[in-house]
Amino acid sequence: MELLIICLLCAGIGAAIGSSKGLTGTGFLLGLLLGAIGIIIVVCMKGNRQNCPYCKTVIPADATVCKSCGREVVK
Repeated sequence: MELLIICLLCAGIGAAIGSSKGLTGTGFLLGLLLGAIGIIIVVCMKGNRQNCPYCKTVIPADATVCKSCGREVVK
């Protein structure tokens, strides 16, 4: 029973960290299957995000306009 609780806790933590990187499902699965090692992997993953070249805000990789400064992002 304790192992199940630990696995679900790691899955939740992995999903929470992954959601900030656009990888909620991946973070959940890695946390569930690999536990603490999965959480470390999710922390190290870049995800599908990039930095705005003007204001350095993290934005989705497919964005054409920065949500923070409003400038056009050239790919």
